[in-house]
Amino acid sequence: MAKDAAIKGGGEGEALEYGLSLRGKGYGEEVEILADIIEYGEANPDSEVNALLSEFAEETDVDKGLKMLYDKSDDRTEFERYKERLGPEAPKSFSDFQKIKYGNVDKYSDLIGYYKYKGDNPNSNINFYDADKAVKELRVSGQIRATGVVTIAPKDKTIIILNVHAVDRMQQRHITIEKAQSFIDGADFVLKQRNGTQYAYYTEEGFTVLDDNGEVKSVGFLDEGGKFLYERVMRFVKGGK
Repeated sequence: MAKDAAIKGGGEGEALEYGLSLRGKGYGEEVEILADIIEYGEANPDSEVNALLSEFAEETDVDKGLKMLYDKSDDRTEFERYKERLGPEAPKSFSDFQKIKYGNVDKYSDLIGYYKYKGDNPNSNINFYDADKAVKELRVSGQIRATGVVTIAPKDKTIIILNVHAVDRMQQRHITIEKAQSFIDGADFVLKQRNGTQYAYYTEEGFTVLDDNGEVKSVGFLDEGGKFLYERVMRFVKGGK
């Protein structure tokens, strides 16, 4: 049957035959428009229509299939943007992308979120994005107070100066400049703060907050709250640095 041929990727004539057979089946005016698109050559039966008709045949979801066809050009542009920014972390194919967009609202929303995150944090990856989502939930629930976006630690950052608060903290906690620098050099992740002009570097032992001018704003060993934050983040980013 033409329907079966469409599912299996049959020839152009069979795809057209099945598409036109949708007329008068109670699907409404939009299917009549689709049939016109097919019949009058406004879509390529081999590559475009046949794939969409397969969606109809498998899912009997004509409205979704129509939207996939109407939005195909915009979707292709969107998919190419995702591929360019996300690389191998993008959906594997255009077909997979459309299935996510039209068939899985939560997964598509997460894809949009990661696309935006990656734009702001191009050196980071999906592990850090998932960690950031988890930290946001902990923050909303009141379990942590630390602010900032979880991301991969910038490299080759050096302490140049200490502010008064940092000097007091280091004296109280018996932390040397070398120790504070070690928290930066060995950081497993950072919390990006103040629109990316300041980072809180975290290791299993402690943290150092350093701004873009090399000024230490705060430093310390991890207390129970810091250890809780560190452990939760590392559930996601371990091995993803």
